[in-house]
Amino acid sequence: MANDVDERPVLEAASRFFRGYNQYCQKANSDSLFALLNSMHSLGDRVEAVTGRDLLEFDEYRALKGLRNLSQHKEDVRSNFRNNPANTLSDLAFMCIVRRDQVENSIADVQEKWRSNAQNSCENCFHWYGPAVNIYPCIFNLGVRFYELLLELDLLPENESIVAFKESYDYETAGEISHYVDGKFTAPIGKVEAILAELASALPEA
Repeated sequence: MANDVDERPVLEAASRFFRGYNQYCQKANSDSLFALLNSMHSLGDRVEAVTGRDLLEFDEYRALKGLRNLSQHKEDVRSNFRNNPANTLSDLAFMCIVRRDQVENSIADVQEKWRSNAQNSCENCFHWYGPAVNIYPCIFNLGVRFYELLLELDLLPENESIVAFKESYDYETAGEISHYVDGKFTAPIGKVEAILAELASALPEA
């Protein structure tokens, strides 16, 4: 980056995002999700203002931005952070369940010319289980997208906000482990119906 560019707005927003990400992972609830989505949006705005990079290039950002806008302007996006159902295998241990109708509302609120892109991003990045939608894999992967982008731009904050994420990222690099997750689960065929019913019952209240 050019020496005459003030990088502090990005560094401050990046610190806030990763602090929020850490708090969300440690004690996730609808309030921590609201804060994380807002810090995500702020970081996107500041990266674009300082570097010209539009973070809508990332499917994960586009999908979650719709939920952020819904929660900011219309209705709280309620979530249920929970363990994966029993008898399932996944590369993530947790799920963040939101209501399908709220995801659909977030897509409907996007301007018509961008709506199909938003819908495709949500379909690609979220996992859909009837009335329940798991957004945690998308949140996890967006953290990696942000980390790698800031690393590329030489705009990673040098403070405690990034320590845990950096340690995890470096461990995965050393072990040649993918930084990104799939987040889907597999289950015995005879258990699928019961698992879907369990997820439906775990939906946050409307």
